[in-house]
Amino acid sequence: MAQTTGKRRAEVVETGFDWSALPGGLLRQLRDELRIEDADVARALADRYGPAPTERFVKETWTALRDAWIAKDPVVRRSVVSALRAIGLGSATVAGRSALAEVTYLRSCRNARSLRAVVLAHLLALGSEPAAPVRARPERRPEVPAAATELPAVAATGSDELRARVKEVVRSVLGVDDVQVDADGDIPIRSRASVAYVRVFKDAPVVRVFSPVLWDLGNPNGIEEAVNEINRTTNWVKAVWDDGTVVLFSDVVAHPLAESQLAAAITSVVHRADEMGPALQQRYGGRTAFGTPLPPRHLPIGGYL
Repeated sequence: MAQTTGKRRAEVVETGFDWSALPGGLLRQLRDELRIEDADVARALADRYGPAPTERFVKETWTALRDAWIAKDPVVRRSVVSALRAIGLGSATVAGRSALAEVTYLRSCRNARSLRAVVLAHLLALGSEPAAPVRARPERRPEVPAAATELPAVAATGSDELRARVKEVVRSVLGVDDVQVDADGDIPIRSRASVAYVRVFKDAPVVRVFSPVLWDLGNPNGIEEAVNEINRTTNWVKAVWDDGTVVLFSDVVAHPLAESQLAAAITSVVHRADEMGPALQQRYGGRTAFGTPLPPRHLPIGGYL
């Protein structure tokens, strides 16, 4: 039987926004500040501001976004602070990378249009999900070499400037002098137990970091619950299950690109893939990037990771 690849050919799709993806603390503060009486705060926000946040939403809720979300999420906080400092907002006298210093800096930033653009990009990344899952296609199973630098370079797609910046981030994260791309135009990253890929979309300001962690396992009982559990317990990385494959991914809005946010996405996907791939395989069988394939295991209904 021909082997199939776990790598998904991710296509650019129109994204929708899920207001309920906003952190619970932020939703509660928005409910109080906006005097929302509806028990479903996310639905009330969609009714008031539309299907996705806009600059108007950020302008009217900046204080809540800053105090109940950005200040409490270290990854987002560092990314927003980095982007705002890069465009010269806020007090130049507030230095340091401690949580207190970064929050103090954010409080020094006025609610300007440039600030709202940065915060809106991070909001859209937080609540946007693909309208369709990242598809898995039966193709060759890739022979992943010991190091990404052994892969032949191919013509890059998408914005050359953005791709160059993305490659620089990957070099920094891996601590290597150079990285190359594979035949699909993605940057592969081999880790202890998995392979992640960094993709620059050619017609959308999005960089996707994704890792197929398990495939060729049929449709075992409990796999959907296991994927849902990953999504319930992981804020930065999302999991999708489709056509016998589990993929972890994180999308980063690249307009503007916050290098620290992309670095955090790469690190998070790689670490979670190394953790979840072997654990899922032991429970459900299937194939991972490395290691011995296991036959699919059909658990009793109701069992999950």
